[in-house]
Amino acid sequence: MSRFQAIAAQSIESLFRVFADQALLVCRDGTQISTSVISRFPDEIVDILDTRVHSETRMFDIRPQDIPTGKQLDIIQVNNRVYKVQGEPIQDQHQLSLRVEAYETESSP
Repeated sequence: MSRFQAIAAQSIESLFRVFADQALLVCRDGTQISTSVISRFPDEIVDILDTRVHSETRMFDIRPQDIPTGKQLDIIQVNNRVYKVQGEPIQDQHQLSLRVEAYETESSP
């Protein structure tokens, strides 16, 4: 591991220590993983001609080592909210975090 990678890994760990929420990840095969995720809410209002479109997509950052090899995420549960994963996770260029897009499907009482 290079010096840069070591410092970057420490930075990611610091971000997760400060900003992460506990979450339950449910894989497509039913495997459940309790881990930390950083929630991002990039709701955007986009102008398309005379229409304004509001996106309800949520993004979550997850450490790659928290997901077992070969598992595909299906559901993310955070703070009594349930999110359905859409698309494949995108790994950052240094392979230190995964960005997962999801949309809210239901909420627990």
